[in-house]
Amino acid sequence: GSLKLFEIMEDYDVKNIIFSSSATVYNPNKKPPFVETDYTWETTNPYWTTKFILENILRDLANFKWFKVVNLRYFNPVWAHKSGLIWENPNWVPNNLLPYVMKVVSWDLESVWVFWDDYDTKDWTWERDYIHVLDLIEWHIKSIEYINKSQNNWFFEVFNLWTWIPVSVLDIINTTSKVVWFDVKYKILPRRDWDLAQSFCNPTKAKEILNWEASFSIEDSIKDSYNFIKSITNNK
Repeated sequence: GSLKLFEIMEDYDVKNIIFSSSATVYNPNKKPPFVETDYTWETTNPYWTTKFILENILRDLANFKWFKVVNLRYFNPVWAHKSGLIWENPNWVPNNLLPYVMKVVSWDLESVWVFWDDYDTKDWTWERDYIHVLDLIEWHIKSIEYINKSQNNWFFEVFNLWTWIPVSVLDIINTTSKVVWFDVKYKILPRRDWDLAQSFCNPTKAKEILNWEASFSIEDSIKDSYNFIKSITNNK
C-alpha cells in the first residue's frame, strides 16, 4: 500500500511527505537514550520491520526522486484528547499499556499483567516514554512548516518524538491509581523474552531544528484517558 502511494505521488509530482515511523527501528541491543544517527536494523517483529523498510525506501526516494521527507519516530503515543471525546478504546485486550490499564479502571478487565523479573530499572519493570496526542499533532504541524520553509530541493530528515522522561510500568499504574482515587489491580508475571528493559530517546534535535518540545506529562495523558472512561461509563 505504501509503495502504491509513493508511485502515485511521483506521478503527480507530490513529493512532500511526513512518515509515521517508530522507535522500534533502533537496535534493541543499544542502551538508550537513542539519537537519530544511531544504528537501525535487527527488528524483532514484522510490524517493526515494515517501519525500517519504509524508512529506507523513503530515504532512496529523497536521494533519487527528490522527495522531501520528514521521518518521525514515535515513542508510545497516548491517543487521549483533553475533551474526553476521543480515545484509544479497542474492543479486545489492548496491546498498549495505558489503554490496558484503563480497561482495568473501567472494570472490563480484572487486573494489569505486569511482566517483570530482573530488569535493570528503578522498580524492575520496563521503562518507556509516552507522548500525548496533542504534542504529537503539534509536532506534525511543525514538520509541515519545516517542509514548506526548506530551501532544499530534497531531504530525508529524522526526528525522535518523546518527552525526555522514561516512565515504568509501575509508574503508570501508581499514577493512574492517584488520578482515579483507587488502587488499580495488577498481577506480577515472569518477563517476556521480547520485551526491552528501556526504550527512550534524546529529543534535542527536534527542539533545535523544529523549535518544539513536549508540554504534556504522563499524568496529563492519564487524566485525559480517564475523562473518556468516565464519559462512556456515564452513558452506559
